[in-house]
Amino acid sequence: GERAAFAYQRLRALATKYNSLQVGQLAAMIRTTGHFTKVIHAIEKMIAILKEEQQQDIKERDICEKKQLKNKQDMEDLNFDIEKADDKIKILKNKAGELEEKIKSLEKDIEETEKEIKELVGVRTKEQTAYLKSVQDDLEAIQLIEKAIVAISRFYKSNKLPMSLAQSNEEHVKPGKPELGWKDGNYGGRTGESGGIIAILTMIKEDFENEIEEGQTQDSGSSMNFLKDKELLESGLENAKDSLVSTKRDLADTNAKIADTEEHKGQKEKDLDVQKEIKETLTKNCAWVETHFDKREEARNAEIAGLIEAKHYLHGMQ
Repeated sequence: GERAAFAYQRLRALATKYNSLQVGQLAAMIRTTGHFTKVIHAIEKMIAILKEEQQQDIKERDICEKKQLKNKQDMEDLNFDIEKADDKIKILKNKAGELEEKIKSLEKDIEETEKEIKELVGVRTKEQTAYLKSVQDDLEAIQLIEKAIVAISRFYKSNKLPMSLAQSNEEHVKPGKPELGWKDGNYGGRTGESGGIIAILTMIKEDFENEIEEGQTQDSGSSMNFLKDKELLESGLENAKDSLVSTKRDLADTNAKIADTEEHKGQKEKDLDVQKEIKETLTKNCAWVETHFDKREEARNAEIAGLIEAKHYLHGMQ
């Protein structure tokens, strides 16, 4: 009747005021049935559904914002890790380059030191060979002199002739007619000169012996100097070889670290690509939050307000 008509007109006005399709549908329902109680129950049901939809929108918005924030943080962390890995790789590669240069320098030093040792040994070998040859020559000369002295002495003894060593400084005697050694029809040698010859041979022998002694002293000094120089070079060589082994080990470790860091960086880059795909998906799926959430909330609030006002009106009409 009239109440239904008034209610219809009022709900139509509310539908226009709140731009609510559902209030308009309720107006039609009042006009058709005239049952206020059923309409009020329908309004309550609609309000509940709208509030549920509103909570669902808020929930989905919060999920989108949470996922997008996590995606943003994950990408920032991955970019930081990649940048950090790049810096580490750069440092390690610089270190590897320095180690390679050090290895080249050590190998050169080792080669030169080995060459020096070889040359030092060669020089010492030549010196010692020359020394031993000189000693051998001196010893042979001494043997010959000793044989000569024995032969001269034997000659004079066998002829029972005196050996006048006092005449060994015969150059101080005035020159005169040589004294011949003919006695009793036999030649007995030039006795004065024989003593001089033995003295001269003895001095020459002593010179050779002194030469051997001096040579031995010089050779001993040379040997000591050689051993010191060789020991110094060999010590340096050993240190260089130890350093080379250590440096090669450091280089191997550094290259291994480079490989590990590059692998780590590669994995982070793959993870970043995944996060970029997630970002694209989230941007697409969550675009409605930025473009429609506020409009939907505003429209839904208006619709709920319209339904509440309609409900209050109908309650007043009962």
